[in-house]
Amino acid sequence: MVLWSGGLDSTWALHRMLDCWHNAGTIESKQGKPETLTITSTQVHNIQRKMEIRARVRLKKLFKKKFGWEFKSKEVVIDSNNHYHGGLAQATLWITNAVMAINAGQPLVLGWVKGDDALTALDKLTEVWKILVDLNNKDNSTLWIPGAHKYKEEIIEELRNLELLEACWWCENPFKQRRKYVACGTCHSCQRMVSAHAVDLTRKAESYEEAIAMLS
Repeated sequence: MVLWSGGLDSTWALHRMLDCWHNAGTIESKQGKPETLTITSTQVHNIQRKMEIRARVRLKKLFKKKFGWEFKSKEVVIDSNNHYHGGLAQATLWITNAVMAINAGQPLVLGWVKGDDALTALDKLTEVWKILVDLNNKDNSTLWIPGAHKYKEEIIEELRNLELLEACWWCENPFKQRRKYVACGTCHSCQRMVSAHAVDLTRKAESYEEAIAMLS
């Protein structure tokens, strides 16, 4: 099961898992379909939630059309109003809720990449995971982090080569413009897309913001 938001890292991890499932058979039992789990916090801005949902719908269709791959999806909504969950707190929240959703023996695939806060405390988070797996009788369920040794720029480039990049969502502060929700162009995630040349400035865009909006 892949923890999937529709963002760059988790979509890359989803592709990696599906590729192994269909071509190598090394991830899970072939019984049933691969699965994704989306954990949504109510603290996330409503516009961002809408854009992430749209990205997942686009990507699910694209995976089927381009690769012939299908998978089941489920979502868990967490009421976390008045409680900020970021960084390591967010990572703990994810694995705590994910362990309730997996089946015994089913691995959890995480889209963490080199430089993420979670990887700085991976040993501790792994211990938490093992305790939760034991308490919930999810024997032999492991964590798999295929992007642990990859930088974000590598993930972006591979998604571009797979023709999945433009279907993903990355902006942290989307806003409404001319009846359409677009990327802000100024948040850290948007600026990283610009620096990685993931935004095509040859589309006659007058600014970075407009160029990013063209990909939205």
